[in-house]
Amino acid sequence: MTDATLPTIRTIDVASDAAQARVRARYRAERRFKSYGLAAICLTGLFLLVVLSDVVIKAWPAFTQYQLVLQVRVDPAEIDPQGTRDPAVIRAGDFRALLRDHLRARFSDVADRAGRRLLDGLLSSGADDRLRGMVVANPALIGQAVEVPALLSDDVDLYFKGVGTDITRINGRGTATTTASSGEVEVRTSGDDFVASLTAIKQNLFVRARADRAEADRLQRQADRATARAAELVRELAAAQTSGNGARIAQVQGAIKAATEEVESLSQKAAQLRQDAAALQARFDDKFGAEILSETLPSVLVAMNGGLVKANEVGPNLIRGVTLLPLTSTAPAAAGGWQMVTFV
Repeated sequence: MTDATLPTIRTIDVASDAAQARVRARYRAERRFKSYGLAAICLTGLFLLVVLSDVVIKAWPAFTQYQLVLQVRVDPAEIDPQGTRDPAVIRAGDFRALLRDHLRARFSDVADRAGRRLLDGLLSSGADDRLRGMVVANPALIGQAVEVPALLSDDVDLYFKGVGTDITRINGRGTATTTASSGEVEVRTSGDDFVASLTAIKQNLFVRARADRAEADRLQRQADRATARAAELVRELAAAQTSGNGARIAQVQGAIKAATEEVESLSQKAAQLRQDAAALQARFDDKFGAEILSETLPSVLVAMNGGLVKANEVGPNLIRGVTLLPLTSTAPAAAGGWQMVTFV
């Protein structure tokens, strides 16, 4: 019989001071690891809270919109001249004229054409939608004074939200020369110093083109809905003619005419907006083409030789404009000795 060899039995030291020290060290390392992990989670949560708070604070004004509450009389002559109380006829009414006339009556001292245009611009292009919806839902409001919240335009809304004009100041890098010290002047630089201002103007054109396209799409959707209403009315007219109901025939014919006119008006406005947007987009695409400034574009001023020039036309290295403050001389202004100021 072969003798079997028994395996060597190892003993584990768990009672000595050295073994206890190793166990304690291992526990301490485990606690440190858990603490580090918890600290990392808390720090990540804090950063996330800061980011979300910043996003909410900055984005909150976008979820609010200022309105102007007006007490407007719903004039039957503008909304329902035939007194049919037909929803299709009411929808086609000129509700914006009611709001516009009310504002002009409140500010009767604004008599010139430019002032009235600015006054009309206080209201958003969709300011009349709420009034239209109220009267369509309740035709009994026709002839009464209605309290309606009218949306303010984007510029007015931003003003009340405290969003001020963005002002950019850039020191000239090239030498600036001017053709005169007062009146109409040209300011030319030896470098492309006006490119930044020109870029801001081009960006403004792009934003306006995008807004015009969006408004054109909105009007086209209204036109499509009006087209669908007209088609329904045509079917109603056929049914009324079959039944021989003369009163209903006349009523539906009037509604068809109103819906058709609404389609034509909205389609024309949408087409004009798309044409305007295309022209603005073409100007934006011409990156370095000179721009004639208007009230709707950023203002560009040049401060040099103790005076101030307001630009009417801006190119990459040339502006044409008028002096707001006369220049002390027509001497060339060295780099860093003059400044461009852009109000966006």
